[in-house]
Amino acid sequence: LPSGMEDDLYRIVQEALHNVAKHAEATAVVVRIAVCGSGDGLLVVDIEDDGVGFRRPLQSAGSLGMQSMRERAQRWGGSVVLRSRSNRGGHLRATVPLPETPGARPGTRRD
Repeated sequence: LPSGMEDDLYRIVQEALHNVAKHAEATAVVVRIAVCGSGDGLLVVDIEDDGVGFRRPLQSAGSLGMQSMRERAQRWGGSVVLRSRSNRGGHLRATVPLPETPGARPGTRRD
């Protein structure tokens, strides 16, 4: 992965784990990183916890940390999606298209 993409993905995971530690009251969290698809693949980061879920509607989850995670994924043509059910935990999924070659410019994809 390009250096900037590695940094952005690391910061997304770091912020998500910080939010779990600070707000979720979770006893467990799972982080999965996978490459999905062939050719034009996606890097998918899933972070799930068994905490209390989001206490406010997801559409209003506009904190600076959430905004930063979304911007970091969008920089590479990706996205961040949040899901939650009260007292059933939270799930964050960040997806980013894989670049054509290491060091490729943001938004470029494999052929």
